[in-house]
Amino acid sequence: MSIALGAAGLLPPVALAAQAGDQNPAPIQSISADGGYAVRFGPGGGTDGYYRVSYHGKLVRERGTPFKRASALDLLAPALEHPGGDVPQIALRYENDQAAAGGGLLSALGARPLPLAGLSGLGLRGTAEVGADIKLTHLQVAVGLETPPVRLPFLGQGGISNWLVFGVSGERREAIDNGGKDANVALATFRSFAGKAFGWRKSTDVAKTEAKIVHDVLELAPTRAAALTLQARLDSIPAGQRTLLQQTLLDLVPETTTDSGWSTAVREMAKGQADAITDQPTLAVYSEWSGWVDLAGHPGNGRFQSLFTASVDYWFLEARDDVLLRLRYELGYERVDPTARKNRLLISLGIRL
Repeated sequence: MSIALGAAGLLPPVALAAQAGDQNPAPIQSISADGGYAVRFGPGGGTDGYYRVSYHGKLVRERGTPFKRASALDLLAPALEHPGGDVPQIALRYENDQAAAGGGLLSALGARPLPLAGLSGLGLRGTAEVGADIKLTHLQVAVGLETPPVRLPFLGQGGISNWLVFGVSGERREAIDNGGKDANVALATFRSFAGKAFGWRKSTDVAKTEAKIVHDVLELAPTRAAALTLQARLDSIPAGQRTLLQQTLLDLVPETTTDSGWSTAVREMAKGQADAITDQPTLAVYSEWSGWVDLAGHPGNGRFQSLFTASVDYWFLEARDDVLLRLRYELGYERVDPTARKNRLLISLGIRL
């Protein structure tokens, strides 16, 4: 289970009720597996069995609104006025898909901060992507640069997490069984996300939430001396911009005088907060859109291609946080398989750990 402590901090029940809906419904630091049926529309339509296994790592910049409040803690970041979110540092996927080349797809996409001389203020990220069909008849390798996320204020004001990144990429495409289809291409790219979760409730594993809070706080301030240093840094944040967790820790430090007292106080604080946190949604609605433009006008399906998806996740068991029903619509093309157009509805049962 992915649990989180976001930039909104550890909140009392009243504040949680007001801010829980601002959390990001995207999977973060989690492994997901879902399987069911794919209903294909258009020419050659029909139904197929389908399953997918994926992993999403932590966010490139861990400010914002994690899916659960204990997966990313940035104690020194001021509170965000509106929901944030970011691309994951790494995303891995295996998909069994009869409509794809070779019957399935493998892909890995990573993004990390890349400070460049004279351009560090731009916050650029380096990206790398590898994709292939499961029979390895087609292979795609790309490296590039992306911008930090741009946000749409009118969505944020409605409690909707959203981000949009732009990039450039150099890509090598290998057709293992047909060298005539090998190509080097230069691409302009974009990726975007918008989503919101509803029906926030307390996790069924409060003890795990508590343990995560204790771990994250004591990792940053393991001793009373470290807590005093942390206190000074938190105190430099204007009072109106502090998260409630930051203020809670500022109030907690003066109440302790020893290392053991600090550790005990953190554990007691975590116990009460973990029992109050509503970090498990009942319903999440989100969409993703990514695309690319072939800057050289390489022949094929056209210079511009994209993939749009819209998903609804429903956690239907009150006693389980890891089992969900998923409805997902996909339209467009995958970078790893740009010749096969998707137009389908996926109905599946999933597990998110």
